[in-house]
Amino acid sequence: MNDVLPPDFCPLQLLLQPSGLSFTLGKPTQLVGRHSDADLRLPMADVSRRHCRFEFADGGWRVRDLSSLNGTFLNGERVTEAPVRPGDEVQLGGFTFVVETLAPALRRAG
Repeated sequence: MNDVLPPDFCPLQLLLQPSGLSFTLGKPTQLVGRHSDADLRLPMADVSRRHCRFEFADGGWRVRDLSSLNGTFLNGERVTEAPVRPGDEVQLGGFTFVVETLAPALRRAG
């Protein structure tokens, strides 16, 4: 298993609405769902066992629906795969998250 992070990796932070509870996705590929193997476990019946995956590549994050029953929604639209950016809302079953990214350790001003 390769644990080396891409040099431009930037963790993704998801803020659960309306509570503001924060979840940090600190690996380039993160599984979200009800399954016990999920990196972010959401134990509700309207969330599929393997609902979606967040993936970091080429300097940005994407969300990919994994054929979930109730779908993955980005800013109110059902998506199969889409880039996510700070301020976006991701809805998975009854859970709504606001997307934030954490600044990489070394970032050029510019």
